[in-house]
Formats: sequence, C-alpha cells, structure tokens
Amino acid sequence: MSTKSKVSRAIIDRDSLPPMFPTHRNTPQFWEQLGRTIATYGFLEEVLGKAIFAFTATRRYSPEEIDVAYQAWLPQLERALTDQLWNLAESYNKATKDNSETTTENIAELVEDIKKATVLRNVSLRRGPSF
Repeated sequence: MSTKSKVSRAIIDRDSLPPMFPTHRNTPQFWEQLGRTIATYGFLEEVLGKAIFAFTATRRYSPEEIDVAYQAWLPQLERALTDQLWNLAESYNKATKDNSETTTENIAELVEDIKKATVLRNVSLRRGPSF
C-alpha cells in the first residue's frame, strides 16, 4: 500500500496583481540602472577570476613546487569562479604578489578600491529590503 502525500498548491490570482508586478513600484529607468549595476559587478568578478587564472598559470615554479602547486590550483580556480568580490580581490592580490613577473603597478590600491566597491555593493544587505 503506497501512501502519497497530498500536495497543496497555492493559487495566485494574477488578474488582481498590479501591472508589471513585482517591479511596479519603480520606474523603468531605475530597473535599467539596477540591472547595469549588477552586470558591472558581475563583469568585474569575471575579469578578476580570469586575472587570477592568468597570474597563477604563468607563475614560475621550482621543480619541487610543481606537484603541490598543481594540486592546489584546481581548488583555487574553483574559488575564483564562485567567490564573492571581497575574496576575489584578496585572491587577485595574492596571485599578483606570488607571480614574480607581475609588472602591473598600484595593485594594492586597486585591491583596496575593489574592497571599497564591495561595501557599496552590499550596503542594502545591511539595511534590509525596502518595499
């Protein structure tokens, strides 16, 4: 004898929702700017991930370091694809410092600016949603 749980389904009366719900309370310009902002942060995270890959892939290793570095590389690259912006800035900073052939100047300032941007990005999370 099988016992099946009865699934309760919610029914939404879509006809009684405001037009353009749930974005009806703001202007289209607001939503466009919000989308552009989100896309910009996403682009920055993607570029940092690629930079981390490039700096770690082109780093010179001694023969004794190669096996250990290779074992650590995949987890490092996975984090570069999934970490949040603050951690990506930290990883980028480390990857550039560990690569003796880095010629990029002012990396510390760039990393600090990225960290400041994370504070701006996450400001609404501290205040909570405003509906």
